[in-house]
Amino acid sequence: MEEKIKEEFDRIKHNIFYMDWNVISYLRNPDEIKNNDELKNKTLCLDNILFGLLDKKYFVIPYSNAHMLDIFNGSKEYEKPSLEFIDKISSNWQVSEHYDNKEVLRIDKIPNIFENYNSYHEHLIETNKYSESLFQLFTPLFDSVKQHIEYTTDLHDITPEHKEEIKDLLTCLFPMDDEELKIKLLKKNKNYKFNLRDLEGKKIKFPNFESAKAKCPQKNIKELVDFCIKISDLPFDSLEDIKNKIQFNNYTPALSHFNNMINNLYFLAEFINVSTEKLDSKTAFQGIVNDQFHINYGLRCNIFITEDDALYRKSLFIKDWIQSNTHVFKIDDFNRYLLCLITKQAIINSSEPPIDRNDFTYTFTDNNKFIKEYKITMDEINRS
Repeated sequence: MEEKIKEEFDRIKHNIFYMDWNVISYLRNPDEIKNNDELKNKTLCLDNILFGLLDKKYFVIPYSNAHMLDIFNGSKEYEKPSLEFIDKISSNWQVSEHYDNKEVLRIDKIPNIFENYNSYHEHLIETNKYSESLFQLFTPLFDSVKQHIEYTTDLHDITPEHKEEIKDLLTCLFPMDDEELKIKLLKKNKNYKFNLRDLEGKKIKFPNFESAKAKCPQKNIKELVDFCIKISDLPFDSLEDIKNKIQFNNYTPALSHFNNMINNLYFLAEFINVSTEKLDSKTAFQGIVNDQFHINYGLRCNIFITEDDALYRKSLFIKDWIQSNTHVFKIDDFNRYLLCLITKQAIINSSEPPIDRNDFTYTFTDNNKFIKEYKITMDEINRS
């Protein structure tokens, strides 16, 4: 049995596709995607490519404890079908941090996902580690927000109304066992960043990474971060300046060094507006925490796929910062990537001489109805 598992691992080890929960949810039931035909069609194409065109012996879509938490936090009616679908697409492979050395990501064949989930579920309830880990993860973040607010408001003359807003914001920081207060804090912090004005009505400009990149596209990512901080209205000249003046880098002993680094970079990405979180859902806070766990696993696999725009932007930012070799895709680009690999392999395996052509077309249908077409160029194929 162990020899068979080793043989299977040797086949899949270069094609470990880690998917964010939203992609798995879409794949599980594309018909539940409402009012977005483009997303539904991309998902149907992905399903066709993964489970029709590709040989499943040579890739794996593993699950992680972050997926378990997504199911745990979701609706109970979807618990069983979600586990069944993960069981099907993962072929029982799970990624996790090694017990003895959390810096090492391991992948194991777990025979029964239901027993694994129940055990994990019981562990969460019995030890209450879930709520404790949330508090450990975000207490440093909230401390940083609090220090940042107090520091910057001392250096700006702001209206009494905004002073009241900030006072209200700071009262949300504790106690942190109330989900509504957590969401309220994040919403107020978002409003604070985008709408704070001084006494003359001038908007106080916060760091904006995309704006800085547009002005100086030739700078590398760390230079861009320093530049966007420097040209903002905040009293800092660089990231190092922030670290020297307020507590920015934080360390949670329960997490690996890599996971701590991801969390700090996630907060940095939020701080400099790499992307903005949507805070409409009641589970938004839990979702943000779990996004960090997904990045922690995803950026240590060959490919990380997400359809969440905020998570996608943050993942690309963190990937560039840590110089990860992981490919980060949204569904449509992942489809193109897979079709390039399929076409390249078909060309290699062909007994016919190479065809002199510039592109290959793949047409997808659903119930004999055209849904999408991909035209793959030789340039794309050669780059893949």
